[in-house]
Amino acid sequence: MAKNLLIEYSVFTPQKTQITEAVSGGKNMIVKGNARKFETLGQQLNVLENISRYGWSDDYISERQEYVTTVTLEDVHNTINTHL
Repeated sequence: MAKNLLIEYSVFTPQKTQITEAVSGGKNMIVKGNARKFETLGQQLNVLENISRYGWSDDYISERQEYVTTVTLEDVHNTINTHL
């Protein structure tokens, strides 16, 4: 199933509204998920562990959210083509 989805992505046309909607929906899920990362002390501890374990910056969540909100469908297409 995932392979079929990736094949659909590889046939890139800006008119593919389903793909555009999927990217937009993914962006919304990530932004909402980031807001929930700070609801409990355990979740806050996980963020601090990620910073410590992986050497990420203190504002890595904001940096990634900025990337997600600015990524284009063409960027997604290029990433898929690079890794397939």
